[in-house]
Amino acid sequence: MTNIKTKAISNVNVFDGKNVIGIKTVVFSDGVITSILNDLPEDISEVIDGSGCTLLPGLIDAHVHTSVEFLKDALKFGITTELEMMGGFTSKGRETQLKGVTGAADVRSAGMGLTAPGGSSRRAYS
Repeated sequence: MTNIKTKAISNVNVFDGKNVIGIKTVVFSDGVITSILNDLPEDISEVIDGSGCTLLPGLIDAHVHTSVEFLKDALKFGITTELEMMGGFTSKGRETQLKGVTGAADVRSAGMGLTAPGGSSRRAYS
């Protein structure tokens, strides 16, 4: 049986996406929030003091032209999901490009766009 370490962020102001619910302790295991409590449990392996900070859900960037490196950078800015426009991060593309990649934002893509011949070219109009 694997011993999963439980971590917590204590004394942090929590915004749940709709409301600020106040100063709480957020407990998580293996990167997944397991509880939001008023007090710090005793069985926590690591505690991060969130005093003066606000914890909020990950952000979604809804229009990007991305790469694996940009997906890694996105996490630094709180972006946990990117919606890629005109690219190869379709379901099959993600399997190939992100195999073994860690520390990167999630990405979704509809794939390459379609347009009429010359419809996407940039022309100077006079």
